[in-house]
Amino acid sequence: MVADVDSPDKHNVLAERLDEAEKLARKILATQPENPDALNGLGLICVQQERFDEAVELFAHAHEIDPERGDFTSNLLKAFESSAKSMAHAARYGAAIKTLERALVMSPGDEYLTCRMSFALSLANRHGEALAAANNRPWLK
Repeated sequence: MVADVDSPDKHNVLAERLDEAEKLARKILATQPENPDALNGLGLICVQQERFDEAVELFAHAHEIDPERGDFTSNLLKAFESSAKSMAHAARYGAAIKTLERALVMSPGDEYLTCRMSFALSLANRHGEALAAANNRPWLK
């Protein structure tokens, strides 16, 4: 019999597999700390476990080692966004804004990040800056 997708048994199995994968990635990094694939893999595990700040640092390190890898860049930008979203939900607006600033340095024309920044600034009651960010949409020019 196959477990229901939302069953507790299924979630326990997935959690155990993530734990095993994390142990393996950390074991690889213990002997090869500059292995970008292991850093990226551990970052993906951290995202699944909603450890976004750790994921950002892991993806950033992988990206520094091999900046030409599009998957590292994409994963880093997604981790920035997830981290900022989590911070905003926790009313940590300043931290969310700083995280989005880092992301926008990497991808200055990204419309989704720009909208997220405008929203975070608005939540922080920085309405003038939020409006300026919303109006700074190069994709509309």
